Amino acid sequence: MEQFSAASVPGKWAVDMLPFLEHLPDWLPGTGFKRTARLWKQTMTDVAGLPYDFAKNRIGESGRTSFVSKSIEQARREDSFGPEDEHAIKWSAASMYAGGADTSVSTMAAFFLAMSMFPAVQRKAQEEIDRVIGSGRLPKPSDRERLPYVNAVVEEAQRWHPIAPMGLPHAADEDDAINGFRIPKGALLVPAIWWFTRDPQVYHDPEAFKPERFLPPYSEPLATHVTFGFGRRVCPGRVLADASLFLTFAQSLAAFDIRKVLDGSGGVVEPIHTFNSGIVSHPGAFEVQVLPRSVQVADLVKAVVTEHPWVESDAKYIRKAGGGV
Repeated sequence: MEQFSAASVPGKWAVDMLPFLEHLPDWLPGTGFKRTARLWKQTMTDVAGLPYDFAKNRIGESGRTSFVSKSIEQARREDSFGPEDEHAIKWSAASMYAGGADTSVSTMAAFFLAMSMFPAVQRKAQEEIDRVIGSGRLPKPSDRERLPYVNAVVEEAQRWHPIAPMGLPHAADEDDAINGFRIPKGALLVPAIWWFTRDPQVYHDPEAFKPERFLPPYSEPLATHVTFGFGRRVCPGRVLADASLFLTFAQSLAAFDIRKVLDGSGGVVEPIHTFNSGIVSHPGAFEVQVLPRSVQVADLVKAVVTEHPWVESDAKYIRKAGGGV
């Protein structure tokens, strides 16, 4: 994901602007991008291929059910498992895993930062959860329709800290014109997602974390109409991402108080919202305190861990298969 983020930065690679550089011999100064491309291509090939081969070779083993194994078994039952099916399953699995491994993490981090910076928002969301669900269980996906403010928190987290402030670069397929501006075929287009989510004519007080902006009487436009991309290149995992963010946020709010940390003298350390560089932008480093809201809710969390205990992953076997990748 670090390599993807670096590879996608508009203007970073001269060959993107001057395609003829691709045809220069590797020994010429300034062609180091070729070696970088080869190394990063191998990383991507391994990311897709090694876990796929691991899952495929263990189909039928107890406890080995996965997206890959189920997809292969279904294709085999339908007598359609060939090279095209294998390619689709392999790269679908890689896309689902890699697509959510860094992006949703960034939004989750922004949520914890925002809850510490805007405690009134946290209290209002917790009051809604306590009133609608109570304290005897954690929120479930089926509770979403009854938690409009928590829903708005999910939306606001994605507006307040868009994971891709520059969006992903696109290129024009043909000559075009918009509002009198000519866009020639092949022109690099960079959607200004950060500005779209900060435009004061669209969002009042844009730097503040205000979930109510999406509720009456404000009813401002949903930021996720732009943060997930556009057209046929819109994020294919947007529904899954949004659902998982809701569950994470709702259960975290139900179970924990998220507070600012204290310094050595007992003073409060005020967190600051910043953006790290890269196509996928995480919040800058910060610290928060995460404390259980009650003994009862602490027992609920422990029960979840008991029911779904941590298990060692298969990463060591996949690394071994890849020669230490």
